[in-house]
Amino acid sequence: MPLPPLLLLLPLLAAALRMPLKPAKAGHGIELVHVQLELLGNQGAAGDFAAFHRTQTMYDDWMEPPNDRGWLRPRSSWPGVPQWHWPPQFAKTTPFTDTMVTDGLLGGWNNGTPGNRPKTNPPDPSNDVAYRGDDGSLQYRWALLDARLDDMVNNGVMPLVMLGRVPWTLSRGWPATVSQCTYGNAAPPANFSEWGEVVGAVARHLLGRYGTGRVSRWRFRVLTEPNNPDSFTGSVVDYEKMYDFAAAQIKRVLGDSAQIGPANFCRYCAVSSAGSGWQDAGYVPGAHTQNYWRGPEAFMRHAANGTNWATGRPGSPLDFIAMSSYGIGAPGKEGYAPDGIIRASGALMSKWRALLGPRRAHVRLELHEFGCLINRHWRVSTEPGAFGAAWTVASWQAALSSNITAAFHWGFDNFDIDVDMLESSAWAMAMAEGAVAAAATAPAYVLSAGNTSGVLPPNTTVTAFAVRSGSGDGALWVFVSALNAEKTSIAPLDIALRLKLDASFLPAGSTAGRANLTVQQWEMDAAASPYDAALAQLQKLNATQWPDDEVYGFEAMSTAAGLKSLRANNTAYQAMQAASMLPQAFVGLVTADAAAGTLSLDIASVLSPSVLVLRVAAAADAAALALNAEPGRLR
Repeated sequence: MPLPPLLLLLPLLAAALRMPLKPAKAGHGIELVHVQLELLGNQGAAGDFAAFHRTQTMYDDWMEPPNDRGWLRPRSSWPGVPQWHWPPQFAKTTPFTDTMVTDGLLGGWNNGTPGNRPKTNPPDPSNDVAYRGDDGSLQYRWALLDARLDDMVNNGVMPLVMLGRVPWTLSRGWPATVSQCTYGNAAPPANFSEWGEVVGAVARHLLGRYGTGRVSRWRFRVLTEPNNPDSFTGSVVDYEKMYDFAAAQIKRVLGDSAQIGPANFCRYCAVSSAGSGWQDAGYVPGAHTQNYWRGPEAFMRHAANGTNWATGRPGSPLDFIAMSSYGIGAPGKEGYAPDGIIRASGALMSKWRALLGPRRAHVRLELHEFGCLINRHWRVSTEPGAFGAAWTVASWQAALSSNITAAFHWGFDNFDIDVDMLESSAWAMAMAEGAVAAAATAPAYVLSAGNTSGVLPPNTTVTAFAVRSGSGDGALWVFVSALNAEKTSIAPLDIALRLKLDASFLPAGSTAGRANLTVQQWEMDAAASPYDAALAQLQKLNATQWPDDEVYGFEAMSTAAGLKSLRANNTAYQAMQAASMLPQAFVGLVTADAAAGTLSLDIASVLSPSVLVLRVAAAADAAALALNAEPGRLR
């Protein structure tokens, strides 16, 4: 029996999705928890949110022509996102992205077709930019490099130039011994001086093709996850040499102001070969201990004052430190808790930066791979529903609290139901774009815990950060995440939230004691998420792929019949997505305390998982103030 159009069922479905999470009335035996988060007077910014999320990670296939097929596409092919504004002179865009990591730019690819290049396939030297000619000399296929970068550069996107993987014919062991990994060539160069020569030639070509004005703003990175044997089979010393010869050439060709840094180190991956130096000899596989990072520590000490393999002088240039940091909910892994992943990564990178010495205190700490990866059932999942939005925002708050200056993202859209649907992490990025408004700087502030009564369930957090608007209107944006990191079933719980904001953070010319402010809100929870709604629909039809009640991509969580039903209702899911991007009147109470110089925003009920985004702005006229009609009134 065909399912009736979902558009007709959305009000009922939304109500059903929210119903189990509504707070119980007082006196029903359910603990009442009051959470207060505060933005204190004279509080310093935790970081700059302007470009925090704006770099996208990509690799080989997505750089292949025709480029319209990849992540950079004509702007007309993307869903409408009112918060994303890319300069109109550029025909193509990827929302929330002004920089792309070009993993595999120089080649070293496995053979195959786009999306199908496993390490079981043989190497493909024909995709190498540099190669050894029949006479043994270095040769170049500059047309390959140009085709991989032109579309980005011509549409205003900066590449973060990844130096590596090593072209096959220039790698150690070629052709007798091949070191392949999931992503291509895992071997170090056969000749490190020659590797430096290749990097120098690439830098000169980039200058000649794209000009000093552009290339001088680009950053460079040497390889990806060298402490992961499924990425690099060389030793720590091999990587030191690979880095030093590349960095020396980048600085020589582009000047001392050129920005270069080492690879994003893997947080916990497989164990490298004995004697490689990447892990301590006493490291126990699978253990989450400091012994896993002996290699990165050794590299930092070398960069601090070791003898440079290329120049012979002490130390190596280094402008950023990076890690891969994923939420992995599977048993034995680190889980989803931002404190256990993101803050721990920030603390670890801070320790590495300290090894560089006080003169390198400016070195940026970044997450070059970031997102949800595997759920508690050992299934690959980007957590596209409300949980993913809550995890993303909570992780941003944890990163800002941990001296991390950027968290790169992967792709975020899904075509399974024949229309382009954004995942919830993209919704969070759309909200970030609204706050930042393409400004050069956007200071962010972490809200601190104030007076809280009651006890939240284990692994449950309510966290927030605020961003000064980049639009010039002086608005304050507040991002609130409610998250149970273990995704356990929570009994009905009344979480009453108060946000207490010091008047010094309010829009210029306004005071907490005057009714000249307006508050808007955006919300992402199970009732607003198309993916959560799709799961509910599939469950009603008994058409889920897995019996675990988890949210996945549309096809991944559907039977064939279920997917057909979702496709039949794709316009309804598009409508849900569009509605979630639009501001609503604040559903809460706004109270000004002129004596204390504070503004309090009270929310009677906070769901988990959910994200609430608030915009506090000056009210230009009575019409704007109407947004605060009952119950969200100013008084």
